[in-house]
Amino acid sequence: MGWQAVQEQLGQRADLDEDDVAAVWYALGAVGGSADDAEWAAQRCVDAAFERISYYLEGATLARPLEVDTADPVVQAELRWQTMALDLLENEGATSAVVSRLRA
Repeated sequence: MGWQAVQEQLGQRADLDEDDVAAVWYALGAVGGSADDAEWAAQRCVDAAFERISYYLEGATLARPLEVDTADPVVQAELRWQTMALDLLENEGATSAVVSRLRA
């Protein structure tokens, strides 16, 4: 099954707007050459990382400052991975070796 068929199947899911699913959907569009989809995929991955922060006490009504959340190790790890991936792709291109490394 090619990337287009997978993207089409994802596009039919009820949870397409969930950040993790949407990130994959947009990433598949980026595989097809869409720079806009690449940007959206990166943004949805960061959004998903913010959702994985577990810091609120049950019943909390106030959010923490964005700087505090951005400094969380989960978010920082996602930002580091994206920077590493971008550097690899810019410097070495989308070779099979780079693609394998990014999948690991």
